[in-house]
Formats: sequence, structure tokens, C-alpha cells
Amino acid sequence: MANSLWLLIHIQKTVVAIGNIIDVWGGKVVDFNDIKTLLNNGIAPSTSVTATKIDGLFVEDSIYIENRELIGDFLRSKSGAKIIVACNHLSAHGVEIDEDFGGRLVTIDKPVSPINLYPVLAAETDIGLDPLIGADTSAMKNLKGAWVLVVDDNRINREVAAGLLQSYDVEVVHATDGSVALECLRANPDIALVIMDCQMPVMDGFTTAKNIRVGAGGPHHKNIPIIAMTAGAMAGDREKCLQAGMNDYLTKPIDADSFSKKIALWLRPSPSVASSSQEAGAVAGISATSSDRSADKAKGSAIWDRDGALRRLNNKGSLFRKVIEIYIETTPLTIDEMEKTISANQMDSFKKLAHQMKGISANVGAVAVSATCKYLEETCHNTDFDTSNRYWKILKQDYEDVIYLFKEYLLIKG
Repeated sequence: MANSLWLLIHIQKTVVAIGNIIDVWGGKVVDFNDIKTLLNNGIAPSTSVTATKIDGLFVEDSIYIENRELIGDFLRSKSGAKIIVACNHLSAHGVEIDEDFGGRLVTIDKPVSPINLYPVLAAETDIGLDPLIGADTSAMKNLKGAWVLVVDDNRINREVAAGLLQSYDVEVVHATDGSVALECLRANPDIALVIMDCQMPVMDGFTTAKNIRVGAGGPHHKNIPIIAMTAGAMAGDREKCLQAGMNDYLTKPIDADSFSKKIALWLRPSPSVASSSQEAGAVAGISATSSDRSADKAKGSAIWDRDGALRRLNNKGSLFRKVIEIYIETTPLTIDEMEKTISANQMDSFKKLAHQMKGISANVGAVAVSATCKYLEETCHNTDFDTSNRYWKILKQDYEDVIYLFKEYLLIKG
């Protein structure tokens, strides 16, 4: 897609995201606020390209419907150029396909994301790219002062995201659920990106995204980019995120490389610089014990994928130790709640807790705990109580083993 040129005519910031994506993929975008400016003035000389090199035109659905003939005349004068119309689901019926364009008009759903834009551009150009290949993470060096809202009810997930953002001098605001996130957005107009978990108490990520899009986070944030964090690439997750108004998504546990590419794609610097909001984590202690419980290397790697977890955090040792400390501090309460719910045969509650424990354990590389939680989450309603209870005992042993390994690691690393 290198050296391609696309014109962008918009009235809503949500479609400006197209420009960010094409820029990341190596193309050029010339931005116009209205069709008349383009028709009367043409392309500014500063673009260093000629009008004959135009590859296509992006327009909002409302602009296209109102200026269909003008846009058609302009495109007919540019041989081979395409028209891509960004549509809401309800307005798509108003975009009539003009046969004179010879199949050069296509529609794309809003909100625009790499996920739904890539197939269109791949079909219309020789883009030849994976949706994230080419994301210029070096651009993140210029993000100092940008504000990011991280929304997750789990402290470890928030700290992982904040820790990865810290390298780029990005200011981070924390929220524990959707209702708090809306308050943060209303209070801070400089927030430029939302990274949000989908499954949260009080108000989940899907509901929060819908509320943001109708202005509940303030009119200035109606079109803010939203990246969803999902516990896994489950069927329908991507579609559900987009339907709720989110622009993109990350799967947990967070991978540092994928995370950086998404941030480089969606985050633009904030106009002002202020202090970030950080939470402090308590350091868990360890008493000297005999080594009879210490797992050997083979067993340890089956319980804890330390290298994989550290790699996902971009080999940031201090962040790695911090999330381990938080895990040691906070997860005993979850284990206690799981014990209570399975003892009372409250399998709906037990399933939710298993899902939660699965995700936070995966973040720190506690592979055995995460895998057993995954099994319990998927089967607790379909197996007898004795079977579930047996796997619960396995989970408790896995948990005790990984906690021991964590504390041993912290003691060695100081």
C-alpha cells in the first residue's frame, strides 16, 4: 500500500480513524472537512502528489447520500479510483450502488477498525499486509503527555497495561468498572484512548462502550478510540466488540508486541501533560522454609511459564515482580470464594470465579492454575459434583505450588 493516496471527507471523528490506520500501513491520507473544499480547491500542494494518483475516496454515509452526484462527478474524473462509504447499520440502505461506478463503490461498517477495514483495502488495493504488520511502534516515542484510561476490575490486568504504557511517558488513569470509567471521561477531556475489559461487575465493557458512543462520557469523548480486552478469542467476541462500538481488541494475557502495535495505531498525543494516576502494590514476604516443597525444573515449568510471562511483559523485570506481588496479595480471596461456592454447590458463581482466576493466572504465567480453571469453567455445569470437586482439589494444589514458586523467585530477586 506504500505511496497510495486516499482522500477522506468526514464530519465525525470516528471515521478519522481510517486515516490513522492507512498511515500505519504506509499510505497517505488527505483530510477534508467537506466535499465543497475538495471540489473547489483540489488537493493541497503540500501533499507532494498529483491528483491523478488518487486511489480512492472515503466518505461518511450522510455526506455521500447528500452529495452523491458531486462525488460521482469527481470520481469519474479520476480513473480507477474507488469510493468507500463508512455506514452505520441503519443508514446502509440509503447508500445506493451507482452502476456507472462499475463496482468501484463499497461500504464498510462503523466504527472503523483494522479488523473490518483490512478486507476492504486488501480487495481494492495490493496492500498485502496483515492488519497489524507495519504498525510503527517507534511513533510511540512521541506520545509523551497522551492520556489513556485503563478499565478493568482486576488489578493485575490494570498494572500490566499501565506498566507497558509507562515506557512511552503516557499518563494512565485507572477505573475498576464501566461506571467509574464514565466518570473519569467526563472529568478529563484529555483522555485520548480507552483500553477496557469486557467482563466487569457493575457495568461491563460492552455496555460502557455503548454509553460512551451516546455521550455518557461527555460529548467530547463520543468518538474516542476504544480497545477491548477479552479473556480469549471466543467465537463472536470480535463481532460483539465492534457492535458495541469498540474499535479494536486485545486478547489476554496481554502480549507486549501486540499491545504496542495497537497503541501505536490508535493513540494520538494529548494536548496537555499532567500527572499519571498509579496504584501502589504491597510487597508479599516469605519466611525461610526447607526445600522439600521446592519443585524441580521440569515440574516448575509445567506449573509456571516464567519465561513466557516475562516475555509478554517485554522483559520488564520490575513490572513482572510487581504483578507477581499483586497476585500473591489478592488471589487468596478469590480462592476462598471459590471454596465457599463449590462447597455450597453454587456453580454459577463458581464458574464466574473460575473465569476470573483463569485470566489473571494466565497473565503471570501460572499455566497449571489457568488450565485447571479453564476446565472447571467449561465443565462445572456438565459434570457431577464429585468430578468438579476432584478438579477443585487439583486446582488448590496447583495454586499452592505456584505461590511457593512466586515467593521463591521474589526472595532470590530481592
